[in-house]
Amino acid sequence: MENHMENNFREIQKILDSCIVHDYKTKVDALFLKREYLTQVQLKDYLRQEIFRVTENIVAIQQKYRVVRNIVLDMDIPDFLWESGYWKGFVFQSAV
Repeated sequence: MENHMENNFREIQKILDSCIVHDYKTKVDALFLKREYLTQVQLKDYLRQEIFRVTENIVAIQQKYRVVRNIVLDMDIPDFLWESGYWKGFVFQSAV
């Protein structure tokens, strides 16, 4: 059963990694496009506001979902969902 769980978690990790790469690329592309239309002063102000907005969202998510706080500590580990032992926090009960 553990091997099956490991495979599932590794597949979830691949999907998660793919989503992160896609979203990061989308944000970077949008930033470069905006850079063409904003002055340096506007760009600096925009970046400041964007950093504040994103930080507020991250804090709200971490406050609402305790598991996110734990994941943040281990997310630099490759395949962190499996390798960090995060999955061991799940309790599975067999049917009686």
